[in-house]
Amino acid sequence: MSGAGESFWIFVGLLVVVLVGVFAAYVLGFTFRLVKQEKRLVIYRLGVFYKLAGPGPVALNRHTDTVEREITVRSDQKEYVVGPYFMHGVPFSYVLLLWRRVDLVKAAGGDLKKLAALAQYDDEQREMQIRNKLHEAFLKWVPQIEKAHKVKGDSFAEKLMPIFPGEPECERLFQCVLQELQKTLPTIGVFPDMQQTSVLSIKNIIVPPEVSAGFSDARSLALLREQFPGLSEDMLLHAHALNKGVHPRMTRLYMEGEGGAVSSVRLDDEGEIKAARVMPAPLEDRPSAPPHYEGEPVLSDDDLNEAEWKILKPIPRAKTGS
Repeated sequence: MSGAGESFWIFVGLLVVVLVGVFAAYVLGFTFRLVKQEKRLVIYRLGVFYKLAGPGPVALNRHTDTVEREITVRSDQKEYVVGPYFMHGVPFSYVLLLWRRVDLVKAAGGDLKKLAALAQYDDEQREMQIRNKLHEAFLKWVPQIEKAHKVKGDSFAEKLMPIFPGEPECERLFQCVLQELQKTLPTIGVFPDMQQTSVLSIKNIIVPPEVSAGFSDARSLALLREQFPGLSEDMLLHAHALNKGVHPRMTRLYMEGEGGAVSSVRLDDEGEIKAARVMPAPLEDRPSAPPHYEGEPVLSDDDLNEAEWKILKPIPRAKTGS
């Protein structure tokens, strides 16, 4: 028999073996599933945890095996919002970026019962557990940093100084939190990815609106002081108010009007308020009061010149029915 003939019959024999194997697997209930590199399958057999499988082809018995869930195990950077916490009585929250990877086998350390316990959670539930571990770590170390920080002033910026990136207290806070996470995250099957340049970093700091407005006002006043060192404090505050689009005297007039609305204002040649018309705020238990004038009237006879008087004509009275 020639070499070509032998090769043909060898091929036919291998094909028959493969077909018989596939038929036997089908009869016995075996199926195959391809698992991606970054995924793992949690397989239960007869309702009990059996194993983690993947990557590559995985054999399953459709009569006894079930895939309960699929777990992502690649190293990934995720965003977490934690807080609020208090630094010298001022509330704040962090938006954090954490590099972490899931490794249930390493976390279990060869203990099948522990591996079965870790495999009971899907990716979404594990993300919630990671956030809780982060929150617990900051809840433990923020008060320690607060005690070590000596406040030099009464401003919001001074009180919150330890939470800002680049400050020594902030660096120490994140070092302590990261060390804490290296102990606590493995208990849920997660490890910080220490191969990354910045394992745990700040994306954003959330503070109440009144605090952020205070930061903006303080920065604006500081810039004005640098540019105009000779101005008095009152003039600096006046310039800052004008820069924000608020007239200081108008604001004072509004506040003294007990919540009423300023409808019109007259100014003199120097820009001072000469007269104003104020609409007081109505009360629920009585009709609203009519508008009243403070100072001189908004428009008087003296404001019209002779030419304007000539243009004006008498207005006839309206006829009333009998």
